[in-house]
This record gives sequence, C-alpha cells and structure tokens, in this order.
Amino acid sequence: MDQLTNSLQATTNQAVADLTANPGLAQGLMSPGSYDQLVNGTNLAPASFGKAVERLTAQYVQADPILANQFEYLSQPFVSTPDFAGTIGGNTYTFDITTDASVASHLTRPYGATTTYITYPGLPQGLVFPK
Repeated sequence: MDQLTNSLQATTNQAVADLTANPGLAQGLMSPGSYDQLVNGTNLAPASFGKAVERLTAQYVQADPILANQFEYLSQPFVSTPDFAGTIGGNTYTFDITTDASVASHLTRPYGATTTYITYPGLPQGLVFPK
C-alpha cells in the first residue's frame, strides 16, 4: 500500500505545484461559480482550491498508464465518497485528498476510518487567480 500512497502523494504534490505556478489552470477544472470563489478570495476559496487539486490530480492519474491502471477516480458531485480507490496485489484501498487541517473532519465521514489521507498544505496565501 505504501507504493500506492507514495504515488498518489507525488501526483497530488505535482498538481499543487502546477496550480501554484499557473493558477489559471483551475478555471478549466471547475464551474464558473467555484472558480469565482478563487478569483474573489471568498471563504469558499480553500474548498474550491481543493476541488482543483483533486481534479487535476485525477487528470494526471488518468494520463499516466501505470497510475491509471492502479487508481480509479471515485469522486461524484454532492456524494460523500473517497476521491480514489487504488488496487495493488489484489487489495483495494481508498484515498481522499485534503488538507492536514481537514483530516479530523474527514475521519467522521462514513468511510473516514478506512481511508488513507493524501494531504497538501492548502490554498497558498496571496495566490492570485486570473479573471
């Protein structure tokens, strides 16, 4: 399982780095309303950034033949599910991408105790999203 965790963590880290370097990438990953939260720096901006991180990670997983064979993107709008299922050695594990600060609240979800958390620091302070 460590191999799955490390692979998904590295891919998530790349998504965060790419969004930080090019915040406009987020625009193509979410609805106009969610993107506006980022542009306007509202209290929903951190959640919108999380959506962008999750969705860009899913795109990177899908584009990599090895990762695409190991992971399935599970996330659905308005449904509480882990973000990914990963399979190795015939065993399937679930993963959720979130911030360090949000892990505790994720643990209370129905799948919380059996899920591995892939974390990132959160919305970088002062990051400007183009209109």
